[in-house]
Amino acid sequence: MDKKISLFKIYLLYIKIGALSFGGGQVLVPFLIEELGKKRKLVEENELIKMLAICQIIPGVFSVSASCYSGYLLRKLKGSIFAFLGVVTPSFILITLVYFLSESFLSNVYVNAFFIGVRIGVCFLLINASFKMYLRTSRSILDIILIIVVVALSLLIHLNTILIIISFIVIGYSIYVTDVSRYDKIV
Repeated sequence: MDKKISLFKIYLLYIKIGALSFGGGQVLVPFLIEELGKKRKLVEENELIKMLAICQIIPGVFSVSASCYSGYLLRKLKGSIFAFLGVVTPSFILITLVYFLSESFLSNVYVNAFFIGVRIGVCFLLINASFKMYLRTSRSILDIILIIVVVALSLLIHLNTILIIISFIVIGYSIYVTDVSRYDKIV
């Protein structure tokens, strides 16, 4: 898309995203899709889905990878830097405050109640984002079977997450290689 956004607006947008994404980087997903794709129409949703897939396999903190990548889509290197600074600013401020107020802060009943509420909200956001990403991708019987197997392996058997990821990278690549024409429509 050819819309421009100023570097200052990128910084402010990512401060908002960083401040609202409690629970880790995966919570960024619905915010990025909503803010950059649907609301502001700055980036195509398909481009965001590709970005999320790439950021999943890059080592490091997901929120940093996703903000740098999406910032790059908006304004190249400068956009990447401003998006990164924006997404880490709220965490930096919060961690600094917690450090100085740690004893009284962590033993406060209201703070503990807040974090219980945040956990519930984070679970909803992750489930919602996963479901929306699933709806935007292919939905064959094989895809559904693979999703069920992944959930079973991770929840019921407690198999190491790294082993699951590596195994399904190999399986996904094998499926892609054998049926490239099916996935060309998605990417």
